[in-house]
Amino acid sequence: MHRGSKILKFSPLLVVFFPTTTAVGADPATPSIDAQAASSALHQAARSGDGATLVRRLDAGEPVDARDDRDMTPLHYAVAMGHLDAAGLLLDRGADPNARAAGDMTPLHFASMLARPEMAGLLMRRGARTDIRNASGMMPLHLAANDKVVNVLAAAGADVNALTAKGLTPLHTARQGLVARALVDHKADLRIRTPKGRTAMELAGIETLERVGLSLHSVMLGRLRGVIGQMPFTVTNVSSEPKRDLAVEARSPACAIDVTPPSVPRLLPGQNADFVLTFTRRPTVPEGEYPIYVSIQGDGRRLGDTDLKVDTSMRVTPEDRGMIRLAKGQIRPASSRWFYLVYGSVPLLVVAAWLFFRRR
Repeated sequence: MHRGSKILKFSPLLVVFFPTTTAVGADPATPSIDAQAASSALHQAARSGDGATLVRRLDAGEPVDARDDRDMTPLHYAVAMGHLDAAGLLLDRGADPNARAAGDMTPLHFASMLARPEMAGLLMRRGARTDIRNASGMMPLHLAANDKVVNVLAAAGADVNALTAKGLTPLHTARQGLVARALVDHKADLRIRTPKGRTAMELAGIETLERVGLSLHSVMLGRLRGVIGQMPFTVTNVSSEPKRDLAVEARSPACAIDVTPPSVPRLLPGQNADFVLTFTRRPTVPEGEYPIYVSIQGDGRRLGDTDLKVDTSMRVTPEDRGMIRLAKGQIRPASSRWFYLVYGSVPLLVVAAWLFFRRR
């Protein structure tokens, strides 16, 4: 069952009793616990942070890692809603810190994605692993919501240069500038390129629609050298609930734009949807840079808008000569290996010269 609401929906259940031998001292009139209803109530208690109800139900023998229709355990809900005490209680009762919900999301994925650094610290102290990939191949650090989460994960040994299944580092998937800065502070490598040859500077978080739980990534500038060109566009669900019927629409005065796929039926928390914008040049439009207006829709409504750029110039551009366009439109030379060699050797030469003249 798909649910966009955060409120659990209950279905009437028919309890069927089979004739069995009654154990000595048991009350044959007492009905057995209905597993589905119990797990729903247990999840609801975890979601609301109701510690007393959690204790009562767990003492009654209900499984601490009960699953709902999204394979979420009570710990997933306690973490997602930020109930630190409830999460600690569940972990004390043996909850699995690495349990995987739909989309292979662990509680640590949710803590990282939903900006809960204290929760992430608790989970890792109780055995949560930082190297588990979700269904989109992303580790918790790839979904980090802010610099505090990055600091907690990195201090616990999370690999700041770990690759997703698509060859992206946490810098490539950083949702905003503070996340990228924290990663660089923890020695993330800016030079690592994707399988398509893009650095984190080129493949940037262009927009974070936090209010609707989406993060958008694309190249900063699309190229249209001939009649037809393409541009990648990735949407990540950074909320605790699935997004339904997610669609991307784009238009530009410079070209007609088709989006593939036209929509995604369901995007789970922490999951990526990769779209491709295909440009077809309008022959009457002069060469130059033009805006691309992008609209995101889902859950039966318009979720947000962003804008990109496309360069329709057929001549050689600064980007063709190895320049990188930054978020505000500036460009700078892409650093070569010689640059890093010289940059690293200059301090050594200065120290050597100082020692030489000191001895004299």
